[in-house]
Amino acid sequence: MHHHLSLRNKLIIMISVMASMFLVALDQTIVSTALGRIVEDFNAYSSLTWVVTAYLVATTLTVPIAGKLSDLVGRRRILLIGVAVFVAGSLLSGLSTNMTELIMWRALQGIGGGIITANVFMIIGDLFEARECGKWLGLIGAVFGISSVVGPILCGWLPDGQSILGMTTDWRWTFFINVPIGIAAFILIALYCPALK
Repeated sequence: MHHHLSLRNKLIIMISVMASMFLVALDQTIVSTALGRIVEDFNAYSSLTWVVTAYLVATTLTVPIAGKLSDLVGRRRILLIGVAVFVAGSLLSGLSTNMTELIMWRALQGIGGGIITANVFMIIGDLFEARECGKWLGLIGAVFGISSVVGPILCGWLPDGQSILGMTTDWRWTFFINVPIGIAAFILIALYCPALK
């Protein structure tokens, strides 16, 4: 337990952890909004549910495994692995050339999402006493609230052929947006999150 850390240190750790959770929350809202364009582009309407199901099943299976691994080797290390896996899955999802690839890379994203989710809640338990956990879990809820507003806005804007740095956006950018956010989260965690266990 790390209840002895100063409030300032706990806040810095929480910001880094919330950045990783924002990555997962944003992806869920932005991709669900973009699904129509994705299946239209691949002309694969029958595979629509698998894009969501692959992610959810992978996340669900990963959470307990990630929790146990973080007990064994440390939360920070496993959380960094989760962010790296999620970012790789996002990049590969955006580069998919067919629906089968997209489903496979969404499952990889789900593994990363499961690792992140398990560790975020365990880190809160490590940092704060039981009577304090509620308000910090409320901040995690706020992350989901913010992402539920930002995600659909980005999804409505990105696939419409915007010009960013000389590149024209499409639905693939709903995955590519995770890459810079994930890199930022990875750096914050690497710098500020101690090796909790």
